[in-house]
Amino acid sequence: MSDPTRSLFRASFKGIPFWVEQDGEEGGRRLAIHEFPMRDDPFIEDLGEAARQYDVTAYVIGDSASPEAAGLVAQLAARGPGLLVLPTYGPLMARCLTFKRDWSKDRLNFIAFNLRFVREGAASALASVLSLANLVFLAVDALASAASTRAVRALKVQRQPDHVAAAAVEEFRNVVSLVESVRLSASIDQATSASVRDEIDALYREAPVLISASNGAAADLGERVFSVVRRIGDAGDPNLLAATFGALADDTLPEAVPSGATANARQAQVNRASMLQIGRLAFLAAYAEAVTRATYPSRREGISARADLAERFEREFSQANGAENAELYLALQDLQGRTVEYLTRMIVDLAPIVTVQAARSMPSLYWAWRLYGDPLRATTLATRNKVRHPSFMPNTFEAVSR
Repeated sequence: MSDPTRSLFRASFKGIPFWVEQDGEEGGRRLAIHEFPMRDDPFIEDLGEAARQYDVTAYVIGDSASPEAAGLVAQLAARGPGLLVLPTYGPLMARCLTFKRDWSKDRLNFIAFNLRFVREGAASALASVLSLANLVFLAVDALASAASTRAVRALKVQRQPDHVAAAAVEEFRNVVSLVESVRLSASIDQATSASVRDEIDALYREAPVLISASNGAAADLGERVFSVVRRIGDAGDPNLLAATFGALADDTLPEAVPSGATANARQAQVNRASMLQIGRLAFLAAYAEAVTRATYPSRREGISARADLAERFEREFSQANGAENAELYLALQDLQGRTVEYLTRMIVDLAPIVTVQAARSMPSLYWAWRLYGDPLRATTLATRNKVRHPSFMPNTFEAVSR
């Protein structure tokens, strides 16, 4: 007779093992029961399967029970789904709904848990692309507030030598000058450009008042920078501005403080870094908005944009570590998550790239009609494949599938 215990899985969650005393599965259908006057038979509306849940009585045992329990609790409380392995169900993706730790002095080195998991569902919410885009813009509002608050706290110019405050003013003006360079290069209407120019000029002139040794930093310092940068983003070509703002976010990282610097020199460098961070975060926020507004000809460009955005935000996380940056870190994390969620949903609707092979070279006009029934797409075909002349497409080339 075979041993049934040999077919059981070793229980774990997110790689942390534990033992199971008992487990159970709960599920069903979500049914809406509609009852009508003067009618004996109700109408049962099936709304789909209910979320599958698992109740587990688990435990860790032995001399290392306490650290094992602490590790398990950390994973149970962590954000996001993980791989749950139960003895009779095997591996599945789930999230921990609740956990309750139970320790008794009569059972030393034995720590029990009552756990409830829910099986992981869809990758994104049932929301429209436009509603997800709106969440990105709301996340930028939150980042602007967090960045401004952090800058005011980090900046120290009161009761400091004059050159410490001057360093902050100088760096702030450098950031404002970068914003002006974006305004000059962006193709926006004259009325908006003139209005933004006046705001930029006011920020530059008022810098010594916004950052002064007597009053410190103005409370709305960062939000004014965010506002003017976002206005440029609202009025320009999002595809072009995404590249511009992304490059500026890459190029405004702070310089390291020299190891032999004096305390005043270090504080001056901290003030410079704080002002530079305001500009970098404003560019990063405008970059996220531009990526959200941009159009993508195919799924490949959408996936590439998502990867670039995730990488830029990951680099910024390293500049926002420490307890004093907790609010800023969470705002950055939320903006990254919202933008990635939007791009992921949008990518689903984009056409993939296919490779077309032909026996001989034909003009792009021919292929535009043959593939799409639209001769106006001939230029797009030639541009995508970087051909020297649209009359001579290569025998093998790339095209959007629809």
